[in-house]
Formats: sequence, structure tokens, C-alpha cells
Amino acid sequence: MKIKQYVIKTCLDAIKRHEKQNETETTKIRTLETIPEEKEEYIKETKAELDQEQWRKESTKKQQDFVDYKQQMLQ
Repeated sequence: MKIKQYVIKTCLDAIKRHEKQNETETTKIRTLETIPEEKEEYIKETKAELDQEQWRKESTKKQQDFVDYKQQMLQ
């Protein structure tokens, strides 16, 4: 009887270890899956900031060109 209990306990312990290992692996996979999403979001935000900055520069240049044109027309 003690041998059966020992075998059962050993099997249950092994199952628990495998479940814990599977849980750890699942967590690693989830982490690896979220990293690309975070990088993609960062890239999108950075690109949007750069696009906005470029638009501001172009807008400022066009405004200055227009001011220069008006001054030339008034002379």
C-alpha cells in the first residue's frame, strides 16, 4: 500500500512540475509576443512625430516664402 501511495505522490509531483514548466513557457511566449507589438507601437509613434515635425518645418518655410513674396510685391 505504501508503494502505491509513493508512486501516486511521485506521479502527482511530476505532473505539478510539468504544469509549472508549461506555465513558465507560456509566460515566456506571451512576453515574446508582446515585445514586437510594443516595438511596432513605438515605431508608429516615432514616425508620427517625425511626420508632424516635417510638416511643421514645411509649413513654416511656406509661410516665410509667402511673407517674402508679399514683401517683394509691395516694393
